[in-house]
Amino acid sequence: MNDKDFLKFGKKLGLLKTVKFDNINEQNIRVNDVKDKIFKIKRNLDEIFMFLKDNTAYNRQTQHAYYSAYLSPQGGNYARISALLYAILQTQSRPSLDDSTETWQILFNHRTTFDAVQNPTDLLDALSNLSSADPVPGPTGGIFDRMWYVLAGSKGFGEKTAALFIKSIIDVHTLEVNTNLRFLDNVYVASDDFVRVPVDSVIKYIFKHITGSNLDFDTINDLIFKVAGRTNDEATIWDDLWFWGFITQHGGGDDRKLAINEAKFWAIYGTPKEKWADVRAQAEKFIEVLRACGFN
Repeated sequence: MNDKDFLKFGKKLGLLKTVKFDNINEQNIRVNDVKDKIFKIKRNLDEIFMFLKDNTAYNRQTQHAYYSAYLSPQGGNYARISALLYAILQTQSRPSLDDSTETWQILFNHRTTFDAVQNPTDLLDALSNLSSADPVPGPTGGIFDRMWYVLAGSKGFGEKTAALFIKSIIDVHTLEVNTNLRFLDNVYVASDDFVRVPVDSVIKYIFKHITGSNLDFDTINDLIFKVAGRTNDEATIWDDLWFWGFITQHGGGDDRKLAINEAKFWAIYGTPKEKWADVRAQAEKFIEVLRACGFN
């Protein structure tokens, strides 16, 4: 990033109120200050990523159980895709039945199209029936980038649920633990695509510790991929933030607190219950890493 980019991003992060200054000296001072803070955030993100990468096994086992519950009993691809769509919409804190009704009706009316889906390109084309959004508005033009815009524009869905569906498709077809659940061909993440992390309130709270600011969906994804420099095929690892965040948070909104929440671990279907002692020990480390970030 050049100096102007640093200033613009600093404003998005809440580090600046303005990117216009009276003189070049003042601008240089603020640019250097913003750079120092952004580099600190990058170091925090690097530390978090190393933790996530070292501890993928626990959430992969959990998610495999979740995917199996919806995909194993299903026969055709319409049944599989619709089962995932229904399950993922229910992850919203307040899903709207009224908003999603039209989407479910269109999905049902195009069930033959969804049954014929064999690869990500077919899936993008089928999902395009659910939305009035332009199927090719993404900055990269990649399959999953375009798919996100289409699904995020479907009634009842949104940024997080669209990203979660795409992440689920990638998980099922690229992680070894899910080999027996695969139903599409030629699924891979191209280097020039854009796979977004499904950011919700749990992950936003984590990023408040990492950055000291309340950030939105787009800014958090920009931090991960533009500032931290992570690659698209690592998006599924970043989604593990939800697992570790969920079991280390109490309360909600402004009253949310960082602390081990054993009840949440036991409430999640598919968690490795026999490994709770190990999970708890790693969750304590996760809390230590967040507190060491020094922003909150």
